Amino acid sequence: MKISKAFTLLEITVALTILGVASSTAIAIMSESAHRLHKSEFGSRAAALAQSLIDRIGKDIAVRPNNEQGVFADGFRWSLNFVPFGDAADRNEWLMQPYEVSATVSWGEKSGHSVSLTVLHLYPKGM
Repeated sequence: MKISKAFTLLEITVALTILGVASSTAIAIMSESAHRLHKSEFGSRAAALAQSLIDRIGKDIAVRPNNEQGVFADGFRWSLNFVPFGDAADRNEWLMQPYEVSATVSWGEKSGHSVSLTVLHLYPKGM
């Protein structure tokens, strides 16, 4: 009896099927990884922009209880929300005026993606 050292058609078909499934899984994983990296880059950029907004408060952004909005040159949208902190009786006794400041930076067409930073700032009364 002669022993064949060649692969059968069935063995080749099974091997190609396994290779195809493994390849498509690897491509899907790489695609998802690239998408998450892209989203992470936008989130990091938005966080830096929100921090820069908070740093500008009291310098070139006036402190007043209201909401302000705008758009950065690179298309990120921002909003600032100033809310006096504490109740009226406390604010009258304090030497400084505390404000809760929220800076939100969003991106994307539907504004579904955003980063918000909220801090408590103290300012001299009358500012």
